[in-house]
Amino acid sequence: MTEQEFFRNAVKESLVEYVKNHTIRNKNGSVDMYFFKVNAVNNPDAQTFIRLTKEHQGEFNEVDPFDGREHNFIELGGWIGDQSTALSYMALGQMLGLWKIFQPNLIVDKNKHNWEQIADQLAGLGMVVIVPLPKETTVP
Repeated sequence: MTEQEFFRNAVKESLVEYVKNHTIRNKNGSVDMYFFKVNAVNNPDAQTFIRLTKEHQGEFNEVDPFDGREHNFIELGGWIGDQSTALSYMALGQMLGLWKIFQPNLIVDKNKHNWEQIADQLAGLGMVVIVPLPKETTVP
């Protein structure tokens, strides 16, 4: 075993660390998570993301994001440990082509009277969701 392999095995990156090391929030982000936008950084790869997802032990509940069901940021937040990281996790999964994000801006025109308030309420109730891709396009 080389020294590099030894240190790679000794310092095993967690899912939360991976998400934090491979996402950045900014106003010009490529994925709109309603509360903030997210860009990928540091060249994340789908296989590592999938492996870390499958290895992750939930903080407050157990979730399998690859079970073919929709999962919102509240549920994923309980699994990851906080909702903000869950939103970045969800965005990274979309950028890696593993699912799509559904959120209120996709169905509510915030420029219409009172619709921004409705969109805020929908998002606050958990309507920021990962939606599985059709089976023939999923990676896991």
